[in-house]
Amino acid sequence: MLYARSSTEIEYFTDNHFPPVVIPGLSSALAAPLAAGIPVTARGVADSISICTGVTKGGKTGRIPPYERATTLLILMGVARLQEMMDVVMQIGYPEYLPACIIERGTMPDQRVISSTVKGIVDAMSDPRVGAQRPPGMMVMGWACLGVAKGVEGVSEDEGQGLMERDRERVRKWLKGESFRIKEGLDDTWEGL
Repeated sequence: MLYARSSTEIEYFTDNHFPPVVIPGLSSALAAPLAAGIPVTARGVADSISICTGVTKGGKTGRIPPYERATTLLILMGVARLQEMMDVVMQIGYPEYLPACIIERGTMPDQRVISSTVKGIVDAMSDPRVGAQRPPGMMVMGWACLGVAKGVEGVSEDEGQGLMERDRERVRKWLKGESFRIKEGLDDTWEGL
C-alpha cells in the first residue's frame, strides 16, 4: 500500500458490506529496481533507501529528502514531472553526474530502463530514440544504479581528494561513453519462468 489509495478502496467495500482481504506483497519500489539489475542497497555503495512520491494530494510536488551519498532515492509517480523533479534534486544538492534511471513497467516483459545522470535524464527521455513514456514509471537515483555494472568499482564515503573526478569516470564507464542507455525487456534469466 505504498502511496496507494487502498484505504479509500477498503472503506468503499466495507461500507457496501463486502469485507475485503488485503494480501501482503512486495512493493514495486523494491521489485522494479531489482528486476532492472539495480540493488537498492549494496555493501560499500548504498546502506539505505529513501522512498518518496513525486506528486502528493492536490497535485503538489512531493518532499524530496536531501542528498546522502550512501542512500538510494526512489521516486514513485513523478516521471510525468521529470524536469521539475530534477530541478528540485539539483537545487537541494544532488550532484548533476549522479546516476539516475527511469524504470518503466517494472517487472513486466516490456520493462524499459533509461539510464543517465541527474542532469542528463530529462534530455534522454526527450530523445526520439526513447519515444513515448510507458507508465507506470519510477525514478531511481544514486550510486546503487552502478551496483551490478561490470567493471565499475565500489563507491565509498572516505575516498578523499579526487572523489568527484573518480565519480564522473565511474559514470562514464557505466554509460559506456554515451549520454544515456536504454535497456528493453527483462534479463534472459526470467525467460520461461
